[in-house]
Amino acid sequence: MVSHGGWPDTPPFLNNTTMMIAIARHINGITINPYEYILNDDGDVITFNTKDECIQFLDEQTEVLQSEEQWEDDGIYFVEFKD
Repeated sequence: MVSHGGWPDTPPFLNNTTMMIAIARHINGITINPYEYILNDDGDVITFNTKDECIQFLDEQTEVLQSEEQWEDDGIYFVEFKD
């Protein structure tokens, strides 16, 4: 991140946070609705280190091999998620 006007390189709200990637879709497929996420058995959002890991997870769970663009065409997104 580029520093502007004396601001630190990392915004204060991002310090000490880990940004992960989550698999999400808009509730009911309506883009004005918020995202809903894939959860584990404990009800926590499943997060990944990379989009490639997300795609591999979907490939294994759905047995459908698609690219990131194809998943997005189907309404599935890979979004940053603060873990």
